Amino acid sequence: MPSRKTLVLVGGHPFSGRAVLAEGVAESIGAPPPIRYERTARDGTIRERYRALAERVRRLLETNGAVVAVAPFSRPERRAELLAIAAKAGAELVYIERTCSEQAMKARIAHQYASAAPSFLELRLARALGQRAGYQPPADDLDGAARIIRVPDEAPVEELISRVARMLGARAEHSLRGKRSRPARVLLVDDDLDFTATMREVLETAGCDVAVAQGGAEALAWANQTSCAPDVVLLDYSMPEWTGLDLAPPLRQKWPDAEIVLLTAHDEPWLCDEAFREKVDEYLCKPVRAADLLKLIEKLD
Repeated sequence: MPSRKTLVLVGGHPFSGRAVLAEGVAESIGAPPPIRYERTARDGTIRERYRALAERVRRLLETNGAVVAVAPFSRPERRAELLAIAAKAGAELVYIERTCSEQAMKARIAHQYASAAPSFLELRLARALGQRAGYQPPADDLDGAARIIRVPDEAPVEELISRVARMLGARAEHSLRGKRSRPARVLLVDDDLDFTATMREVLETAGCDVAVAQGGAEALAWANQTSCAPDVVLLDYSMPEWTGLDLAPPLRQKWPDAEIVLLTAHDEPWLCDEAFREKVDEYLCKPVRAADLLKLIEKLD
């Protein structure tokens, strides 16, 4: 990479593969792992989350030659603060616009949430369609201030990463698989002893480190004692004293990067709405299949 600092923003349509693209580009140009909007200030408003993302970008640019951030960047005002930060740091701003067809987006959602409850899948799709319709491509706001690289959904992601890396003057060397250097950490919270014993065996057989809490109080106590954040938190919805949705906010605040998954025997639209409101990442109906759990772990890599 040239000596000048570089800030790469990866935006565009939802479920277009922009996060995977960002990871590959970051590795290729020698940048830290991408700053991801969905992992930033998850309990805040949209404006607060973009401000938190911008602040993390600013800090990383102070000590790194290249920084990558991935977010919808759906409107000019979402990009403006990053534009100002790049200018102040003397960094070249590159905007990678990742787009896809509506058909491809629907196929990705159906694949990613194949094991989710139907109501949850329907809500995911409706939200994604709305976000796609509201996306405003960069025009006057970035004209002359940034290099814009448009990446349509037309080739395998590995090929797209190589293409973008070459355009950025980097060696197109990346590895999208096998990057995890430690076992996935899973916290399973459920008061059903038989269920937790079975799920623990499945997850440990798959190579995961598993902690089990028999209810909300035990889960919170464990959260306060451990120094190792879990990658995945599996929350049963129906438990005495605490429901899974009661636990989701404090655990999200404690571990903003964890995947939080609600387990429930009830596929109810109102419950799906509540799960969305509490920033639950996935919603699985019981009985949970071993294959569904293993898919969750595979998505972490």
